[in-house]
Amino acid sequence: MDKYSIDPKSPIPVWAQTKSRLLYLILSGHYKEDDKLPTVRDLAVELGINYNTANKAYQDLERDGYVRTVRGKGCYVTGKASEGFSVVESNLDLLIQEAIDEATVHSMTGGEVLYRFASKLCAEDKLSPENLEKIKAVIFGEHTSPSIKEAV
Repeated sequence: MDKYSIDPKSPIPVWAQTKSRLLYLILSGHYKEDDKLPTVRDLAVELGINYNTANKAYQDLERDGYVRTVRGKGCYVTGKASEGFSVVESNLDLLIQEAIDEATVHSMTGGEVLYRFASKLCAEDKLSPENLEKIKAVIFGEHTSPSIKEAV
């Protein structure tokens, strides 16, 4: 898989690292529509990871529509990558999903995650303190507006 290795010390789960790299290879055009990906077993051996870990990466890619599995034949790239999705958007989506997964492990609510994200945007001067307060009011029920979009 092109000099790709897993970082076992990374806080990012191994399956997510694997998925991210495969997604990058698909979106960058290394793998094109209808290309066959390595088998789950071959991928696991190549990366030195557990079969189930490699399988989870493929299952997530299939759930997201980037690959399709043909029973007994293998895993193939779909046309989704050519639909205008950028590597940056996909990597950002993956990072957001990883943050959500990590927050879930720590029993954080969606509102807490959203508020922390908004707080970071505010700290980076990408969101005004006034809008942060509006978001907080919506998240924690201090506002009658039905959506954050209306509050901001």
